[in-house]
This record gives sequence, structure tokens and C-alpha cells, in this order.
Amino acid sequence: MYKTTFLDKRTVNSLFLIAYETGFNSLSSFNYAFKKLEGITPSTFRNQNSSN
Repeated sequence: MYKTTFLDKRTVNSLFLIAYETGFNSLSSFNYAFKKLEGITPSTFRNQNSSN
């Protein structure tokens, strides 16, 4: 679900808001889970995909 939000280039939601909306209670928990699944941080993922 969070990947869809990230890949939508029209979103201006902060990472904190995305984390909260996807069920995480803290940004650090979201960052940890995201990096474990994707191998990169949410910020890096978003930056890489925003240029496409």
C-alpha cells in the first residue's frame, strides 16, 4: 500500500503522514520496516522514483 502512495508523483504527503496512514506509530518504525523490505530508505526510494 505505501509503495502506491510513494509512486504517485502527485502526493505531497510527508513521510510521517504516510507512515501514520499505513499503520505505523512512529517514523522510525516505518523507516526500519521499509528498509528491510526494499533495501533502501523511504526517502531514497521516493527520490529515485520522483525523477521517472
